[in-house]
Amino acid sequence: MRYLLIVAVGIFLVGCSKKKLQELGDIRYDRLGDVCTDDKKHWLLDIEATNANDSVYLDSRVLGRKVEINSKSLDTTSHLYKLLAETCKEDSLYLELSAAQFYGSLKGMVPSYLSDSERIHVNVWMRDKLTAIGYVSFKQTFEQQVMARYTQQNRWNARLDTATQIYYEVLKKNNSKQDQFSKAKVNYVLKSLNEQVIAHSKDGDPFIYDVNDKAIIGGIQFLANTLKVGESARALVPSNQAFGASGNLRVPGYTPILLELEVLEHIR
Repeated sequence: MRYLLIVAVGIFLVGCSKKKLQELGDIRYDRLGDVCTDDKKHWLLDIEATNANDSVYLDSRVLGRKVEINSKSLDTTSHLYKLLAETCKEDSLYLELSAAQFYGSLKGMVPSYLSDSERIHVNVWMRDKLTAIGYVSFKQTFEQQVMARYTQQNRWNARLDTATQIYYEVLKKNNSKQDQFSKAKVNYVLKSLNEQVIAHSKDGDPFIYDVNDKAIIGGIQFLANTLKVGESARALVPSNQAFGASGNLRVPGYTPILLELEVLEHIR
């Protein structure tokens, strides 16, 4: 009799501990917290995802930075968008949905190690919700921290140009005076902070820099105008002097880059 009582209590406790999930379309979910209604469409999240075998394949917490999602990176007609938009700051969300629905809502591709129909379990922690202005401030502050940390860790003997916020170090000097010019022949290399080449001038075919061409990224303008013939330098260039807030196909927005440039000749 005592054994039966213990078994019955155990079954009762297991049943109570198992949460009943809500449903929205094909998504089963549980929300810890209230439903939020606000216009803050830039979100900083931590995400943990497990596959159908309950193995964790994604955990943003080990990366040391938050996942950034906004309305532009999500299908705003999706059920996932609705659930995230209604999650308050510092609340969490548990999701059960197909891999295709999760990654499709994020405008991405399902990883090769998952099948489209595989049901995945996702824990989302809403660390912060920002307005458009708040997001810009967050990105600018983060970028400044990245640049300061890079120069310290790599022990650059760099100057900071306060007007452009470009860190630069002259590697090869020419002690003569700077002359007047309208164009300059330069060799350059643009790289990411992990040394991946983004763009470069062609071997044996220098880039012709025109002082009146304002379409050229600010980092190249700055070094080409600052250096004398025969000088070379390296620079850490903030995004507002590179590819800006929008970035391009190879460089995300608000991303600083490395620039190496040598001035070969001035053309009057």
